[in-house]
Amino acid sequence: MADLITADLVDLDLTAADRQEATHRLAERLQAAGRVTDLDGFLADVRARGSAGRWPTWWRCWPAS
Repeated sequence: MADLITADLVDLDLTAADRQEATHRLAERLQAAGRVTDLDGFLADVRARGSAGRWPTWWRCWPAS
């Protein structure tokens, strides 16, 4: 069974101008690891989930743009 979270998916020093940029950078890591095949579709799904009020925990900690 594959690990859900691996070191290549984590960036403890992530810097980004806003939540959208942070989300995009993390999604690019998922894509590079083969966990996401459609980056734009994945990001659209993340935005849709957020608009429904179900943001990931780390998102709430990131400063709003």
